[in-house]
Amino acid sequence: MSSFYQCRYKEFFQAFLQVIDQISGNFYLKSHRKFYIRSMRVVVYNQFLESYKTVTLQQMAQSFGVSQQFIDRYAVLLTLENCPP
Repeated sequence: MSSFYQCRYKEFFQAFLQVIDQISGNFYLKSHRKFYIRSMRVVVYNQFLESYKTVTLQQMAQSFGVSQQFIDRYAVLLTLENCPP
């Protein structure tokens, strides 16, 4: 969690994979896995974007340790859903 508070997003998402594995193995939580993952991504992306008036997809991708295509595709999905977590 300290990586989230210290804005080290790549580290956060690497550690978050372990949390996802634990959720996947939990009988009661595994049915909520997708919702939790989406909610956490939205929170982290919002935190990142709050400090910028303009940010490029390339900058986001580098900060989160994912491809630019992933960020672009996920941003479209969030825009289409148009609902808070």
